[in-house]
This record gives sequence, C-alpha cells and structure tokens, in this order.
Amino acid sequence: MSLATEAVTLPGSGLVFINYYQPSVTPEYRAAILTAENFLQSHFTNSVTVGMGFDLQPLGSSFSAQNSFSSTPVSFSTFVSALSSHAATGDDFLSLAGLPTSDPSHGAGFSIPTSEARILGLGSQSNSIDDNVTLNSSLGFTFGQDAVGAILHEMSEGVFGRISSLGLAEPRWNPMDLFRFDASGQRDFTGGSDGVTTFFGVDGQHLSTRQFHNSISAAGVSDGFDLADWDHIRGDSFGP
Repeated sequence: MSLATEAVTLPGSGLVFINYYQPSVTPEYRAAILTAENFLQSHFTNSVTVGMGFDLQPLGSSFSAQNSFSSTPVSFSTFVSALSSHAATGDDFLSLAGLPTSDPSHGAGFSIPTSEARILGLGSQSNSIDDNVTLNSSLGFTFGQDAVGAILHEMSEGVFGRISSLGLAEPRWNPMDLFRFDASGQRDFTGGSDGVTTFFGVDGQHLSTRQFHNSISAAGVSDGFDLADWDHIRGDSFGP
C-alpha cells in the first residue's frame, strides 16, 4: 500500500511540494524526502507548488538515483527577460550583467524545468507531477544523509534547473550552460572536448572553486554523466 499523497509546507516559504509516493516508499524514505524538501524550502521563498513523485527501484551500479521531469522550451531572449524581471539580489544583478550579449544556442533555445519556468512567469500552475525521483534500491540506503543528499541532487535538477546540455546532450540548451567558465573567466561551451577545466561562476569575474564535470572527450564522445554536476568532490549533494 502506498503512503498517502501529502502537501509539504514550511513556515516562511511559499514553496509547496505535493508528494506522490509509490508503494516502494517506506516511512524511513519519506522522512528523508521531508528533510530534503524542508531544506530547500528554508532557502527558497518563491510562491510555487511543485508536484513530486517518489519511487525506489534497482538502477544498476552507476547511479545513486535518477529523475525525470517536465520542461518548458523558451528562447534565449525570453529566458533572459524573465531572469531580469525577477532579479532581487546582488548575485542576480552580477549574473545578468555578465550574460552573453548574443544567443549562445544560435536559435536552438533553452529548455527550462517546468517548475522553474513557473517561478519565472513562463509557465502556468498544473496539478501534474513535475519531477519524478527514484532512488537506487540496490545500494542499501540507510535513509539518513545518504538519501537526503541523493534526493537534493535530483530535485535541484528537475525542479530548480541545475542542468546543462550545451546543445550537446540535447538540441536545446539549459540554465547552467550560461554559468560555465574556464579559469580565466572566459565562457567555455565545449563540454570538455577542448581539455579545459571549467568552473561555475556568477560571472567571469566571480568564479567558484566548484569544477564542472566535462563529459565530452576530445573525440566528441559523451561519458553519459551530467555536465552540471561538480567533479572531484565528496560530501556535496551536487557532486558525482
């Protein structure tokens, strides 16, 4: 029997999750989900309702979890305009000032997770599931921080747009493509085929130490792992 569908709220946050549980979700798994969602709610105050589905299934040995989510296609100019109209912090304004002056996708456009699009005024509210998260039942989760980290990893992709394609993994580009720089602050859209290490930055002058995964080899072959994940790091939900 499945756990009952429920709405998860946190005082002070307008972010609401509607959780739908498959029969595989135990009370321990649910507790990890609520911990992850409350953490996200404590950092995001936007008023939006997100439909979430959760499951536990064998996924092989290469992945702790996976997610599938709905997306909204938009043009580069539409995306930038929406970001501009919602800017509120110093980092927001720095990032906007540092965006490319021309469309790096060359007309292919951007694919934005539907929940993020909704926050930016680019999508309407629906009662459907926006993001489905599945943990790997083969890994023996304790449903402590191991599961919480994996859930945060997946939800940050399918709800908040922590995804990247550079037009290589799919025709359209993704939000994190706009914040990928080499060590000198120059944008690098090759995904690794040039052999250059890339970092997340608010703009070219404000780089973090977080190194993006370069999934594309010099021969142009993808290793199948996510371009927007951090490389060479442990103890971080956005790492491998």
